[in-house]
Amino acid sequence: MLTGLVLQLDHIGGTFGGNVKPVPFIQLVLKLLQIQPDKDIIVEFIKNEEFKYVRALGAFYMRLVGLPPWGYNPV
Repeated sequence: MLTGLVLQLDHIGGTFGGNVKPVPFIQLVLKLLQIQPDKDIIVEFIKNEEFKYVRALGAFYMRLVGLPPWGYNPV
């Protein structure tokens, strides 16, 4: 289910609108933080060259939760 939502991303952003609604990218970052996927799944997100926003989501998540050797080295 989450993979389908990730593949539908078409932009990156924070919030928008008068009632400050979060964009789907931020919602998916929050969902990843909640489910805490395995490192291998995030690495596969980053290696995906077909969908640039999937790659960006994986890199963003890695920088948020990765420890220095894992979170700062490019894959």
